[in-house]
Amino acid sequence: MHHRALQSGAIDIAFTRPVQPSDVPSLRSEHYRSEPLHAVMLNSHPLAKKRSIFIRELANERFILNERNHSPFAFDRLITLCAEAGFSPRIGATATNAAGVVPLVEAGEGVAVLAHGWRGSEVVFVPLADRMAFLDLVIARAPQYEWHPYAAV
Repeated sequence: MHHRALQSGAIDIAFTRPVQPSDVPSLRSEHYRSEPLHAVMLNSHPLAKKRSIFIRELANERFILNERNHSPFAFDRLITLCAEAGFSPRIGATATNAAGVVPLVEAGEGVAVLAHGWRGSEVVFVPLADRMAFLDLVIARAPQYEWHPYAAV
């Protein structure tokens, strides 16, 4: 969503997920950091007490995902992680953002995979141990915005 605001000039800079290939000609970005992914599940889930898990341990679960049109990078990363683990996620529900995903987990609709916490009282965030279980965060800008990340402010 930030990408459209950058392209239109409504904002100059944004912390966001990586720029989509179709936007690359019109946007510039710099890697900021990588955020580890966590399985989000009910406190009562059999895997909830583990220090970390692999995505394959969730193969038989129903997943709650961010809608692809709102979070394409996060959606695609989860689908890829599942495929590399040998399964396709069974999608039980979707939400437009993490704040909408956690209540669905709390309602018992399934498990989710998120970078960090919209903590709920009924859920835990268990780190994923898979090598590619992270989401990048970038600083994106419109090309007309001159930005020198190492210049003194």
